[in-house]
Amino acid sequence: MAGEVMEDKIVKEAIGALKAGGPPVDTHDADAIAAAHRELLTLHELVAHRIFQILVGAHSGRTYSV
Repeated sequence: MAGEVMEDKIVKEAIGALKAGGPPVDTHDADAIAAAHRELLTLHELVAHRIFQILVGAHSGRTYSV
């Protein structure tokens, strides 16, 4: 499963974006800092959500019912 996560296109792109970072942000502009943090958190959440999808098999069309 770890290999599947590391080869997943969505995970690769999100991790690449996290590693690349963003443009420099004015440290005196609270709105710019908040926007940069929001983007980072969104990417982290995307990676976590995709790993969960792979874990339960939802990425391959598997569905569960209760």
